[in-house]
Formats: sequence, structure tokens, C-alpha cells
Amino acid sequence: MTKWMMMAGLVISMAGRPAGAIDLVFDYSLDTYEFSDGTVGFFNKFPEAKADLELAGRVFERFQDNLAAIEPSSTADPIDVDPFTGPYDVWAALISHPGTGQSNYRIAGLTIAEDTVVVYAGGRNLGGSTLGVGGGGGYSTFVGTEFETTLKTRGQGTIDEVTGVDAVEIAPWGGSISFDTVDGSGAERLWNFGAAPTSADVDKSDFLSVAIHELAHLMGFSFSTPSFANQVSGGQFTGAAAEYYNDGPVALAGDLSHFAEGTLSEVRGVTQETAMDPTLRSLNGISDRKLFTDLDYAVMRDLGWMVPLIGDANVDGSVDIADLVRLSQNFGVDEGVDWIEGDFNLDGIVDIADLVLLSQNYGQEDPLSPSSASVNAASTPEPGTLGMLGAITMLIAKRRRRMC
Repeated sequence: MTKWMMMAGLVISMAGRPAGAIDLVFDYSLDTYEFSDGTVGFFNKFPEAKADLELAGRVFERFQDNLAAIEPSSTADPIDVDPFTGPYDVWAALISHPGTGQSNYRIAGLTIAEDTVVVYAGGRNLGGSTLGVGGGGGYSTFVGTEFETTLKTRGQGTIDEVTGVDAVEIAPWGGSISFDTVDGSGAERLWNFGAAPTSADVDKSDFLSVAIHELAHLMGFSFSTPSFANQVSGGQFTGAAAEYYNDGPVALAGDLSHFAEGTLSEVRGVTQETAMDPTLRSLNGISDRKLFTDLDYAVMRDLGWMVPLIGDANVDGSVDIADLVRLSQNFGVDEGVDWIEGDFNLDGIVDIADLVLLSQNYGQEDPLSPSSASVNAASTPEPGTLGMLGAITMLIAKRRRRMC
């Protein structure tokens, strides 16, 4: 049986308000590391790294979830507020400072929009062979308040459902991510940006691969995440989606926050070492490029993220004519579009690339959805489907001519 393409590498019936695409907002204000040449900030030293980090963020902006906004009444830090008079709806975000490594660095009064995750990014000397570190942030606020509940759950359920021993959801406000500046020999760390490494990039570590890996930790791929930890047993991850893709429980590394070394999965049908095994390999000094695989995405789904199939614009668990119609209605639009409008590669425009992605997965159904009675095992559209895609393409072409 060909397994459905719920997950693919970087391409990169709901109640209440519709689920919205998650938006990762990168903040470089704490990128304060000073290099030997006097340059301050990893992303000032390597400006091309910003584009790669934004690209890595698209892996997770595919997620369709409802995260409530965090709106404190003031920018006061709770430690400076009178506990007898308040106000009590104030907080401080706690992170590992990306530029210095200071733990529990406080950022008071942060306002975060709905469906948004804030990522503080920077670089520093991480020591040894470590290429990057990333993780979710904590918080400081007054306990027992409605505001604290919002911080803990962001509307994703009860406190127990998000933070308890039987947690089934995840609701981060954000966190921090840092990239190494000095290699194990004491020399400046060499990074590859842009296209996948080649023989011209010997001894350079692939930045995109590291960014994807560390952002996944920030988004919950960690034993410190309750909805991850409660699906770990005997050194294996036992989430339903992960077991489906692995044909059984998935072995974890000793830290229980990575897959075991060498764990394999697929990226759109091509076998690859998972993004979330512990290391980034190199051959003859040429770094691997590791994208997010089916198995990596499956774990994120098990944590509570809503991960739609490629092409499933209306997020109903199947890729069908309704999704084609929605894409055609938005074809050519390059402002304000997202997954639900048909922008499946999340590049800001609904175009032929998105139609191709939809066509490659047309007819697939989510086998883990209650509404799915069976799995359509065809990985290639049937002739009738191809004809339908041709008709939709003609419709799109006509619409574009009318718009000109």
C-alpha cells in the first residue's frame, strides 16, 4: 500500500472560527554576538541566513491551528507589579538568550497576535560540534488567573489537555533559536546558505537543515513537551501517526528528544534520514541537506498540530474537487493568500506550482481521520483526474485573461 502524502518535505468539519495557518514571526533584536571582525549579530554577519530561516519556517506555517492572542494590559513585568493591587494580566516571556545563552532571559509585556509564534533568533559560540539549539519559551505571570490560562493553553483546550500528564494539545507562544559561530577547532563556523551543498561547499554545515531541526524543537519536538512525553514508552515514540508511518513505534535517541541515529523516512517518495535524528551527516566534507520527512511531520501531528495533506485547501482530510475549485478561485492572487486559498508552497502567491502540488496528491485521503473509511493508495492521479486538472487549468487560464 502506498502511504498517503499527508506529509511532504519543504516544497515546500471544524467548529468555531476557522483554523488559521500558523505564522512564525522572527525577531532578531537579541542577535548580539560580536564576531572577531567586529560584526555584531549572526544575521548581520550572514544576511543570507534570514532567507533560509524564513524558508525553514514554512515547514511549520503549513500547520492549521487556532492559537489565541496574548494581549497583556501593560508592558509591566510581573515582578514589578504589586501583588495586592495588580494588574494581573501581565507577563514576561522567558527564553534562552540567542546571543548570550543567558537562561530565563525576561521579555516583559510581549503582545502576540492570534495564530502567531514568535521566534527570537541569533547566534553564539555553542561549543564543540553543536550546530544549533532551539526550544520553546517559558513565562512568568500571576498564577490562577484567566490570563495565565491563556498563556498556558492559547485556546487549545483545558490546562490538563495542554500541560497535563495526558496532554493531547500543544500551544506555544514561541521561543528562541541559536546557531553556532565557532567550530570545534576554535575557527569560525562555516555555513552553507541557499542551494544544497556541493563539492564547492566542503566543510560547510547546511544552515537550512539545522534551522528546520531546531525550529521543530521549538514547536514541540522534545521530551519536555507534555503531549510528546506522554507518548514515549520504553525509549520509543508511540503516537498514532508516527506508528502509521513507521509501521510501529519509533526508536528514540537516549535524550528522548530525537529519533534514533539513522532513522529513515521519505520526502515525497524519496528516502532520506529524518530531520529529527540527532546529527547532520557529511560525506567527504559535503554536508547533507535534510528536509522534514513524513515521519517528522507525523510526530508534529501527534503532538496536537493540525497538519493537512498537501493540496487539502479546505482541511477536510481529502484532496478533491473542492480544493481544486478553491485554488482556481484564487489563482494569480499574490496578496493575503495562505494555505486555505491554495498557496501550498507558502510562497505568497497561488500559481501553477501549487496546482502541480495538488495534482500530485489528488484523490488522497487522511487515513487517520474519522471521516476516512479507506486510503486511496494511488500516488499518481488517474487519467480522469488528469483530465479534470486540464479542465481546471483551462479555467484558470481564462480567468487570468479576463483579469488582464
